[in-house]
Amino acid sequence: MYNIINEAGYIVVTFSGYITFSLLLDSFLNEASIPDYQYKNRIWIFKEHDELSLSMSAITSAIPIITKLYPKLPEQQKMAIVMDNNLHRSLAGILAREAGKIPYCINLFRSIESAVQWVSRDQRDVSKLRLEAS
Repeated sequence: MYNIINEAGYIVVTFSGYITFSLLLDSFLNEASIPDYQYKNRIWIFKEHDELSLSMSAITSAIPIITKLYPKLPEQQKMAIVMDNNLHRSLAGILAREAGKIPYCINLFRSIESAVQWVSRDQRDVSKLRLEAS
């Protein structure tokens, strides 16, 4: 299960329970349908008690799909992944390394506060970006 919150300057996705590749892909597609998605940074949060059913092959399979669906000229430049479970950190590290094929930076965090500070730093005003794009 996941929950998406569309904050003023970024999007937060919180995952809980059993997480599969299909769930991750579904969350990405729902995020991409949010107005102003292309202008916002993102934070993905994995709760410590989550069971993660995601293999290396699933991660590498997701990269071409995300790259194809991702805006060609993205305004967002950052994605924070928050987790305090070592298994999650290992898998997210793989995703971060694979993400060199995606046009934004991925960073790993243990606290939500640190992630929010990082995605908010040097962030451009979303309303101005919308005007520039029109």
